[in-house]
Amino acid sequence: MPDMQLGSDGVLRVDYGYNPVLTTAGFVHILDEREKIVSAPVPVLVKMSGRPKVQVNQTGIMHTSRYLSLTTAVAYVTKEWYIKHLIDKHITLNKPPLPIFVFETDQEAINWLKRYLPTTESFKSGFSCL
Repeated sequence: MPDMQLGSDGVLRVDYGYNPVLTTAGFVHILDEREKIVSAPVPVLVKMSGRPKVQVNQTGIMHTSRYLSLTTAVAYVTKEWYIKHLIDKHITLNKPPLPIFVFETDQEAINWLKRYLPTTESFKSGFSCL
């Protein structure tokens, strides 16, 4: 499972690491864990490297109401041509219902994601006590 952390800037960081295996069941588990961290919709920074293995139709979960209720935008951070190509193909074929962009550095991604931060009140009400 990926490492997930909510930054003090309000951006949720999800680090899949090297050569992740992306499945629908794994993605549902990640949504469960995300809800424990913050239930308000927040922008997400996703990092991965290597050559991920993606289950067929796994990206369809990004179109579900549950995913959209937790996510305002997604920034992928990678320098891997292969991953950039997969994301580009996904964006072209599946027309995501929220903003998605690919960056090479965390700072570029965070600067872009800041425009998708929730309002202060909705963000505060979405925190769960751990």
